[in-house]
Amino acid sequence: MNPNIKPLTALMILLFFGGLLWGKFWCRGAALEILTFSQMHKHPDGTAYILLDNQLFGFNDKAEATQTIDLARLGIASGEAATDFAFFANGDLLLRRQLTDGGFIYNLQRYFRFTNLQDKNSHDVMTGLFRCNVTRYQCRPFSDPPLNLMDAFTLSIDWQTDHVFVADTNRHTVRMFSASGKELDAQDRFYFPNQIHFQDHKLYVADTNHHVLTSLTVMGGQLVMYPENIFTKAHPYRQSGDIWPSSFAIIGNQYWIRNANDNMEHGGIYVFDQKNHFIKRLILPEHADPYALLQLGQTVLVSDFSLGRIYRFNLEGTVLPDFQPIVFQTVLTELKNKKTVFQYLDLAFTSLFAFGLVGGFAYALQQQRGKKLSPVEAAMAKSRVEREAAINAKSAAMIPKHWHGMDVHWMRFSFRFKMFWAILGLVEFLMLAVLAVILYFIKVPILDFLWTFFQKHYLLVIAAIFGIILIALQFRRKIGFSDKYAIVFRGFGKPIICPKEHILYRDDLVLLGKMVLSIRQIMKTYKKEDIEEWLYPAIKQGRHLELSEMQNVLMKKTYIRVFWALVAASLIGCFVYYGFES
Repeated sequence: MNPNIKPLTALMILLFFGGLLWGKFWCRGAALEILTFSQMHKHPDGTAYILLDNQLFGFNDKAEATQTIDLARLGIASGEAATDFAFFANGDLLLRRQLTDGGFIYNLQRYFRFTNLQDKNSHDVMTGLFRCNVTRYQCRPFSDPPLNLMDAFTLSIDWQTDHVFVADTNRHTVRMFSASGKELDAQDRFYFPNQIHFQDHKLYVADTNHHVLTSLTVMGGQLVMYPENIFTKAHPYRQSGDIWPSSFAIIGNQYWIRNANDNMEHGGIYVFDQKNHFIKRLILPEHADPYALLQLGQTVLVSDFSLGRIYRFNLEGTVLPDFQPIVFQTVLTELKNKKTVFQYLDLAFTSLFAFGLVGGFAYALQQQRGKKLSPVEAAMAKSRVEREAAINAKSAAMIPKHWHGMDVHWMRFSFRFKMFWAILGLVEFLMLAVLAVILYFIKVPILDFLWTFFQKHYLLVIAAIFGIILIALQFRRKIGFSDKYAIVFRGFGKPIICPKEHILYRDDLVLLGKMVLSIRQIMKTYKKEDIEEWLYPAIKQGRHLELSEMQNVLMKKTYIRVFWALVAASLIGCFVYYGFES
């Protein structure tokens, strides 16, 4: 630690940057918590209800607004309607009224998508489901004891029996309850079940991590697995990552399935027939993040939680204008304005962090350069600089331009170093060989294939090319010693020839002219006996530097400055880009 930095100053700096990071992540979280369009379900009378913030807007088959259920009267405030919902046969509403924070460990478990190991029952009635009368706006707990539903879940109800089905996503279980809240049966053969839907005496389940749309039947009060599945990966776009089914709608004799991408976001809507044949992928706007699907008359609605839109298609899958009834506008405008404010605040915190980091670094450099010395120290420093400059100029004039004619001992690569790079090169060669064999047998034009592959996996191609160049450069690098000079050949450009008495070193770093070498890396690269015989004796003829001296010397290197300038520019670019992106 630099002794010139006071502990209080260091604490203030940490608090400043820590506060900026906290503000950034808080704003991002606040923006994500602003709920726009999410779940959509039918009422037994045929009305389609769409959840927007804490309001349920009802529409008939002609897309005319009929009535609104104000969830605020059920105790659900704006921004807190993180729930699925379903209707009983008599019109009662089933939902979760409150989402309780389970604490750091629980949130960490959710983030990494671990199985929820908490008890499925809870002592807190607010974590469970409530059955609410939407005429009198009165609610009562649905089950006793209440369910512990702080994780993701979805609901569906059989209107003939009022059996309630709950997909307990993070416990990988689908549960069946009676109308009074008694658990009748459960099936745990799923892997992150998401949307469920009861229709035609079957319970359909989007079994996300098994990549299927499966179904169950109810026999004698028990859930029985049905043998037929729709394999949602069976489409030509699966390489894009759209393989995780999370929601769906049964449209006639077709299954419209929302396949999410690898991070359970974005993705697309894929249409299959009842025989598991892929039909088409629906056209969605760029950056669309479809969430739920629902048939409304002769159209199909698709809600987009992220963009705050509801897309509309006809029954053949043709795109229609967005579903934008006038009753949405006031609430939607208010929510979007709130989200925009938090997004701009997120960007402001991001920019302040980036510019503060770069500005602080520049200020530290300026302070280091502009540090005031006493008259005696300044005179001594000036004398030392002039003396070293004169010696360096004289020595530079005497340094030969190349090593030809010298008796140079080149350090030999270690066996482990040669084997590592040889194996890496062999792996790349085998990958190319396997690719060539595959292309030969499938009769694909090689240029067309390579161009398509490059478009989809350009980062992988660049990494492979970089790897080949890196392997070639590794074996062109040389370090050698004559009686007076240390010689470094970097694999490209001119060699560096440094008199041994000009070698500078500190701990693990060695400076040979313009070249900075790591002792640790050299020990991994060259033979131990050559290091002991040639490198160490040469270093001993050089000069040991204090930490501050080494820092000053390093910062005078042009390529070191360029490197840190690129790092700073990259940081600013990344922060600004991801700020706008978010």
